[in-house]
Amino acid sequence: MEYNSALVPSNLLPVNTYTRWIQVTIDNLPNDATKASTRGVMAGLSEQVYGQASRLDLLIKTIFDKLMLDKHWALTAVFLYHHLSNIMEYNFFDRSYVDGKGKILTGSKVVLRTLMHYSEVTLKSLVVSNSWYICPGFLPFLAELWRSDLQPAAMLQKMLEETIDMLNSSDSLFAGDNFDIFIEFIVLVGPKLDEGAMEPSDFTACINRLRKHGMTAPLTIAVTIGGLLRLREHGWDREASLGPH
Repeated sequence: MEYNSALVPSNLLPVNTYTRWIQVTIDNLPNDATKASTRGVMAGLSEQVYGQASRLDLLIKTIFDKLMLDKHWALTAVFLYHHLSNIMEYNFFDRSYVDGKGKILTGSKVVLRTLMHYSEVTLKSLVVSNSWYICPGFLPFLAELWRSDLQPAAMLQKMLEETIDMLNSSDSLFAGDNFDIFIEFIVLVGPKLDEGAMEPSDFTACINRLRKHGMTAPLTIAVTIGGLLRLREHGWDREASLGPH
């Protein structure tokens, strides 16, 4: 790994101390990303990352582990990752991170690529589970991350469409509350996916699969799918989808 040593602070904490520090710090962060204190904390954490890929990965993973267990922390986590991406953009270069053209990725792209890796691992464990509540923060986080315009959007859209396809095809889709969780997720991400951001969207294929589910599903599920289809037909406008009062 190569990095600009001038960017690395001289007061880097030992690895064990750094590990304990970020764990305690993230655990105690308030669920309010607008507070100036939160920005200050992230700046302090980021200073301990510069030039060391393993430290950046640990910080990303620590935030990810917390948000997986708390869906109400999704917005805070998105803010933290945005802030981290902005800080890292011009201060973190690692020659082991390259794109398909051999170009070195800057910090912001490394943050998103690492996030997508952990998301893929979580998704694989989710689709084989009978209860998607094992990771209550995962889908709300992906939805908020998608709506936040974190770049590069093409990478994020690919992950999002893969998530939708795998969950929609899962044998556990109708187990417990999984279907309700899935529909809530679709409602959150659908409007922007229908805009066709960055790449052609496979979202229509997902909707068509749901339409087929509705033909053979129990009445309650069929009604929910029908409501989702009407919502989409009316441009995701809830008032319009309900029809005249």
